[in-house]
Amino acid sequence: MRGVPAAALMADAPAREVDFFSIGTDDLIQYTISADRTSPELADLGTAFEPRCCG
Repeated sequence: MRGVPAAALMADAPAREVDFFSIGTDDLIQYTISADRTSPELADLGTAFEPRCCG
């Protein structure tokens, strides 16, 4: 499971060695925008459509 931005950015290296790995998008969003996903005030930031995470 790749769940932090640095690991996801380096995903090409282990991809040559393994058949499968998973990217945890909920953690990536939380770490990338530094927002608590349990906070009601920030709930709209924790979506898969957040522009800062979709590039």
